[in-house]
Amino acid sequence: MKIALITKDRSLDSDLDIRFARGNFILIYNTENKAHDFIKNDTENSHGAGPKMIECIVKNGVDAIIAHSLGKNAFDAANAAGMKVFESSGGNVIENIKKMTENGLHELNTFSDDHINLK
Repeated sequence: MKIALITKDRSLDSDLDIRFARGNFILIYNTENKAHDFIKNDTENSHGAGPKMIECIVKNGVDAIIAHSLGKNAFDAANAAGMKVFESSGGNVIENIKKMTENGLHELNTFSDDHINLK
């Protein structure tokens, strides 16, 4: 399974960025072979950043997202792409991946307006 996480830094020890579409890096992590790749977020200053972020994630073959929250447009785009979205537990990348693989993260079933206060 491939998971996308938005990180503050280019490191597996990085904390997740609470800004989904405007975070610094996209980490694509493969749970089967532990391969990973960091992508610089090019959408952070563009209009419609949420759906553009989902488009980038889809192009990388991602099955699931771990995030603090997603806005309505990003959440709708993720649903349309058939992606599952899990709420981060706080902590760093590795902690969140481990919790997800152990079924310890809550699947998000709706969007959040929290991102409005983070700009």
